[in-house]
Order: sequence, then C-alpha cells, then structure tokens
Amino acid sequence: MDFSLITYFIPLHDNVFFSTLSEIITLLGEDTIIILVGAFLYWCLSPKQGQRMACTAVSGLFWTLGLKNWLKIPRPWEQWIIAKDQVIRASTATGYSFPSGHTTAGTNIYGYFASVSKKLWVKIVLWVLVGLIGLSRIYLGCHTSYDVLAAIAISVVWIYLAGHLYDRLLPKSDWFIFIYMIPVLFGCTSLFTEQDEDILKMTSFGICVLVGIFIERRFIHFTVTAGWKRRILHYAVGVGVLALLKFWPKHFGIYDILWLKCINYGIIAFWLSCVYPLILSRAALSKNKKRDT
Repeated sequence: MDFSLITYFIPLHDNVFFSTLSEIITLLGEDTIIILVGAFLYWCLSPKQGQRMACTAVSGLFWTLGLKNWLKIPRPWEQWIIAKDQVIRASTATGYSFPSGHTTAGTNIYGYFASVSKKLWVKIVLWVLVGLIGLSRIYLGCHTSYDVLAAIAISVVWIYLAGHLYDRLLPKSDWFIFIYMIPVLFGCTSLFTEQDEDILKMTSFGICVLVGIFIERRFIHFTVTAGWKRRILHYAVGVGVLALLKFWPKHFGIYDILWLKCINYGIIAFWLSCVYPLILSRAALSKNKKRDT
C-alpha cells in the first residue's frame, strides 16, 4: 500500500503555520463544531432543513463506526508507518483507522450543505472544505489517504441517498424517519465483536435524535418566526444549556461510568431535537397571545 502522502507530511510538522492551520481545520470535523452548526440551522434558519440534515448526518456516521469495528484496520502508528510521537492530536484519534471519522462527520455536514446549495461558488467552497478536513487528518498523522478517501466516498453516496429517501418518504408518513435506524443497527452489529464506547454513546445520541425529530414533527411543529436579534439570543441560550449538559456532568464523574455517559448523550440529543424547539414554540405562542390581548 502507498503511504507516501502521510510520510511526506511528517517533515512539515515543524512548520508552525501549517501545523496550526491543520489543527484548526480538523476541529471543523469534531462533534462540538458539528453540533453547533446543526443547531444553528435547526433552531435559527430552517427546522425542516435542520431535521433533514440531522437524519442524514447522524445516521451516516454509523456506516463509518460499523466499518471501523468490523474491519479493525489499525492507526498509522500501529502499522509502523510513522511513530506515534510524530502524530499531532493523537488523543482525538480514538478507535480504528478506516474509514476516517472526522472526514465522515465533515462530509456529512459540509457536503450536505453543498448538495442543497443552489450557488456554484458555495458548493465549491464547501467541497474544498471537506477536502481540507480530510487532508488535515493525513497531515496530522491520524489517518492514511485510504481512510480519508473511503470516508468521503461513503458519505457522499449516503448524503444523496438519504436525502432522496427523506424527500420521497417523509411527506407520506413521519414514521418513515425510522428508516434511518438502518445505519444505526449496522453500527451496532459490530458490538458483537467488541464493546466500543464511541458506538455506544453515539447509538444513544442517534436514537434520541431520531425519536426527538419524530416527536417534533408529530406534536410540536416548530417554526422560526422571530427576528434575527431574538434568534441569536435563542441560539446563545440553547448553546449555553448544551454546554452545561456536555461539560457539567464531568465534574461529578458521570463520564467515568459508560452507561451514564450514554444517557447524557441521549439527553443532549433530546434537547437539540425536541425539548428546546418545544420551549421556543411555547414562548412564541405565549408572546402571540399577549400581543392579541
């Protein structure tokens, strides 16, 4: 196998500019940024488009998680391609190597935006960003080019297939949202080979996101009607609660217990998908009633 690209980048690690830039770019494929971007779309721009993206992006991650644990291809430093002390941000490279999780997440989000954008220059910028996220994973030494290319290919296919299914099936029945459980189940099948923390916590998150979206579609019907100042305020409050849900439990050792960590991920998913939209809907309704009286 040809690993010339990853070994070519190693001597460039001494270049502070390129290394810092690669670390910044790779952050765009991490879960915190992905959630912030998705929450902004869902809460502040278009709830329906946010749900479509969430169904596509969250479910699509499980194809990668499942393949990682079924194929069990080790990280570059475990294959003796490079030494581990040559890797930048090795702590974020958890689990097996193939396909790349960061690249999958980045493609699922930014590739999704590119697929629905009507402006050519926006599509080009977003696909370049996807490529840069993948390239950053190779530069940092966390993945080979094969890991990155496979992640992009799988994610691109799923973006268009999942989007087509959403447009064809969801207008017929909200129950079709659970078709996105298929990738989740595929990811979970790899748990028969070994217990994987990433799959367990993401399964909790993924199931709760899908259930939360189903609840919103059936009972809440959240719409964005506020002006931009109020939208930004709503977003800031929602993100503040997300931060509490994400980081506050760590002070109590909850993340040291796997099943409690999984529950916490489920709570975060419910807050994103239905609890906060319900609060915003009730607040808007109450404001409209006061205005009418």
